[in-house]
Amino acid sequence: MKRLFLFLIIVTISLGFHAQINKFNLGEESIYLPKIKGYQECAKSKFSKSYTDVLMPEKTKVMGFYLTNMAYSYPELSFFHEGINDCILFMVSDFLENEVVERPLFKEIIAHMDSVNGPPDKGALEQLKKSNFFNETFLPESISLVDTYSIDSKTRTYVFVETVSDSEIRCIYSNFMLINKRAVEFLYSLTLNNESSINLAQNNNNYFLKAIFAANNIQVSNELKSTLLVERKSKSNDSFFTKDGYDMGSRQSFIQKATGGVENLEVSGIKIDANKVWECITYKKIPTLNSDEIFRIVKKDIAKLFPTDENEVDELMSCVGDGFSIGESYVGLCVERYIKADFTEEESRRYCECEYEKLKDKVINYRAFKKYYSEIGDEHKDSYNEVILPCRNLVEKNKSNNSYVPGDIEGFSEESIIKLTPSGTTFKIKLVIDGVSRYFIFDSGASELIINSDLEKELLDKKLITKSDYIEPKSFAIADGSIVNAKGVVLDNIVIGGYKVSDVVAYITDEGGMLCGMGLMNKFKNWEFDKEQSMLTIYK
Repeated sequence: MKRLFLFLIIVTISLGFHAQINKFNLGEESIYLPKIKGYQECAKSKFSKSYTDVLMPEKTKVMGFYLTNMAYSYPELSFFHEGINDCILFMVSDFLENEVVERPLFKEIIAHMDSVNGPPDKGALEQLKKSNFFNETFLPESISLVDTYSIDSKTRTYVFVETVSDSEIRCIYSNFMLINKRAVEFLYSLTLNNESSINLAQNNNNYFLKAIFAANNIQVSNELKSTLLVERKSKSNDSFFTKDGYDMGSRQSFIQKATGGVENLEVSGIKIDANKVWECITYKKIPTLNSDEIFRIVKKDIAKLFPTDENEVDELMSCVGDGFSIGESYVGLCVERYIKADFTEEESRRYCECEYEKLKDKVINYRAFKKYYSEIGDEHKDSYNEVILPCRNLVEKNKSNNSYVPGDIEGFSEESIIKLTPSGTTFKIKLVIDGVSRYFIFDSGASELIINSDLEKELLDKKLITKSDYIEPKSFAIADGSIVNAKGVVLDNIVIGGYKVSDVVAYITDEGGMLCGMGLMNKFKNWEFDKEQSMLTIYK
């Protein structure tokens, strides 16, 4: 009774084992395909055709196709991102499908294949085992045979390598096998990441040989019998993952592919170290996306992985750190921006080239970039006074009706120092126009000398100006963004500090108060403003 019970258990286990193995009929013979730990047989799936179309020679039939569990779970992204990596294809030639093959004929087939493939390049194989080989850019080469071996009398293995890209080598094991009087073949494809990959590839290839022989109850050599599968916990030592766990493989390889050999990227006038950008994307962006999101993005344009949300951009750029500077395209983008304001194209280019030259030294990382743009609207901050104001003054000086004419200035000394009167956040300066004294707000951001209509009326009443002194009006943008039209007038005998200046164009408006702007400063050879000391120095 015990023997019968034991026999039934053995039969049940045996039937269960064979039920889990795929059977493929070749004429009157059957070939059993094994279950392989860590892999899924998926020859009948729709996505397997993408792989088999690449791997299969003409006039062959698919018997079985295996992908890793990871690739099987994410087939579209896996094929798009990795191609034919870590997959197994069992097949048979059409002319051998129904051919009975005994040992002598199998030897003839192998001899023919040896002749066709030629001798292997063992030197190339040894190169693949050296660590420094994978630190260099691979040269494009056609597929080449690097090894042949027979680990069992019923097998013959040909090892081919080919350069897929300048940073990627694929190894393909082509195995011919004699199983149940049929000559069949299986291919094992693996991308090599480092010097240990070639040994791992050969070990696992031999394990697959053992597995298919075992599935068909065929005895194998002791060497093959002792081979164990080496499972990879990750595709690479520097693997990185999507949010839902897809292994994207080597971070370094991904960065090399993404940059395409480009050292710097220019985005919106900003020059960024390409390697640092993509490294940061692998740390900051990709782990926040699921595999299907990654696939949709990279299929269209990998650049879409660049974040657009302001907080994400800040996080990415902070990660980039010092790999950040102002690019040459900044000038063109700046010109477009200022033409839409109140500058001509020539004025815009002059201003933007000035700003670009100053920012090259000032903006050395993302923190400096953010600081600059946070300060440009505040006339008390460094960015405004060290970049915006000098560049704006350069343009205003060139486009102003007022310019430096030594004969227009009366005074004995070469310089005059004027003490300004603080008034809240601004400063006031005293000007005397033909004996009429007024205090003006000193505004280095204002383009012209501005007087109001009350002062105009007093000058007219005292006959200090006449209708003949008026010139073409000019439009100004005031604080609320609206545009006002201001009359122009030429003033003489303006006393400022120790000088008397003539032939000064001023503009008349009641909006924004009276301003001592660049129109008057442009009449001097040079000028300096010391905000800390409330002091203006003008040079004759």
